[in-house]
Amino acid sequence: MNKFAKPLIVLLILLAAWMAVKVVRRDPSRPDADKALIVSIDTAGISRIVVVRGADSVTVEHGVDGWRVTTEYGKKPAENEVISSALANLGKINTIDVISHNPEKQAEFRVDDASGTHVKLYGPGGGVIEALVIGKMGGFESQQTAIAQGRINENLFHSYIRRAGTDRVYRVKGFFGGMLGTDPEQWRGHNVMKFHPLRLRSVTVESPERTLSLELGSDAVWIMSEPPMPDSMEVDSTAIFRLASSLGSFRASGFVDTTVASTGLESPSLTIHAELVDGTTLDVAVGDSIPGAQNLFYCRRQGSDQLFTIAEFRMNQVNKPPEELLTLRQEESETER
Repeated sequence: MNKFAKPLIVLLILLAAWMAVKVVRRDPSRPDADKALIVSIDTAGISRIVVVRGADSVTVEHGVDGWRVTTEYGKKPAENEVISSALANLGKINTIDVISHNPEKQAEFRVDDASGTHVKLYGPGGGVIEALVIGKMGGFESQQTAIAQGRINENLFHSYIRRAGTDRVYRVKGFFGGMLGTDPEQWRGHNVMKFHPLRLRSVTVESPERTLSLELGSDAVWIMSEPPMPDSMEVDSTAIFRLASSLGSFRASGFVDTTVASTGLESPSLTIHAELVDGTTLDVAVGDSIPGAQNLFYCRRQGSDQLFTIAEFRMNQVNKPPEELLTLRQEESETER
């Protein structure tokens, strides 16, 4: 026998014995750290999302006219950005940080069947391609001082997640429960107007107090036609960008899906007419304040049957006094120096 063969045989026997002891004596309370939770999904191929928490549930489906969420008033347009963000964050899950594989501890992390948030993703054929149970959020204990000072580091928060049908509980960095709620309003399309600020070509905002009209000239310089600008003034490009940003993200606070006796939209308290560089026009009217609601008004976009509620502060962001959008002409400023 080769002089190296005997030591090698002894080594192999010892290794086999060690592995046998490791398997037999495995502590069932310790996780298998070599098992990863990887969510690999083609976000473009998701046809349906179902979220269930206790007795509450919501269904979001993708059809020929885009995403729609089921509400008690029927299927309503959903917000693409909300869905894209939720799917993108789920698709980033890739962790081996196993906290437990003991079924008795699932309730502690709120990933048990009773208290967890069940999320199912369906593919084009209607089959389930991913099913997760999202539990409680952690990380608060490490940020008590930061929270008190208003300096929250979102990267230090995590969620406990279990894949449905398995026992392993993982700690995954990020927020998940908040973006995957069961309230249909969370998923609905809140955008009354949505466009990039640099796409705005002209805008007219009318209210009982004033009419404001602005237009982008051929030289890419904004002109205020109503009210007429004093010769000594010009449109402040920074201020107009802020106005265009507010117009391009003009979001509703909520929705009115029932019949309302009077909305005041026949004689609006505020109208907005915006034209984009591609010729698209957007018209929005704001009516009366909503009885019993604080600083909320009825609102409707032309071409849509949906009645929105809009907050007064949103109206104030676009209904600007002309003087707030003007600045002294540059040449006159230099002369004064």
